[in-house]
Amino acid sequence: DVYKRQMLTEVIDISYPELENPTLELSIPFSGRIEVNPGGEKLVDGTILFDVPEWKPWVTETPDLVRIEQDERWLHAHWNNPKNSWNLNLGTSKPYKLRVRTGVSRARLSLGGIPLTRFNMSSGVGTCDILFDGENPASMELLNLQAGVGQMIADDILNANPREVRISGGVGEVRLGFTGNRIKEDVQVRLNGGEGGFDVSNAEEVPAVIHVSGLTGVDLRGRIRARRRSFGSCIYETESYTEDQPHLNIRASLGLGGLTLRTV
Repeated sequence: DVYKRQMLTEVIDISYPELENPTLELSIPFSGRIEVNPGGEKLVDGTILFDVPEWKPWVTETPDLVRIEQDERWLHAHWNNPKNSWNLNLGTSKPYKLRVRTGVSRARLSLGGIPLTRFNMSSGVGTCDILFDGENPASMELLNLQAGVGQMIADDILNANPREVRISGGVGEVRLGFTGNRIKEDVQVRLNGGEGGFDVSNAEEVPAVIHVSGLTGVDLRGRIRARRRSFGSCIYETESYTEDQPHLNIRASLGLGGLTLRTV
């Protein structure tokens, strides 16, 4: 059917809602590619390309919420190699919260310089690259990442200025880079493992203490030492760690996957 294979375009051009610190929610349950970059004065602008008419995105706007979503009822209304490409620019002029949920996708989110007060990412199947390649002008209350099946990479996390970080592993690999800005206060980090493994890189100059529970192996690389080892519960710390200075307090509860801790 020629019509069904026609490429359709949805232009996104949305201003900030009325209330301060609103929420922007992106829900993309179908197969596709997602590219997110810093924008300007608008909350979000860009284009969404798709060739399944039922996948037309819907926009909901309230005084404190903007939601862009595709209807999950049409999850199976597609054929081989459907097209679903999201290319969005996110606002940098006012603080807001961001929630992103993806299905089967290849996602790349470049969030440097975007004033996020909270960020939640839930990935389905595929790859997800999250890069904080510039300082967050706001303070982020919570950075929450939920990995699915595949690989999730988050780099320069400390540039996000998070107070708390929660990471849930799925089936596959989660690679985390605690690099970027020096921290000014303690950052609480929680890692919950699934069947996949964690690879955690820590900037050499950033103090960190790591509490690990679980029976899977821990691989130490770089300037990290074991403070205490016991069956099912271990404590590690970077060589730069002292209790009297701001540090990363990492608590990891592991599933079947292993944990690699390294300094860079």
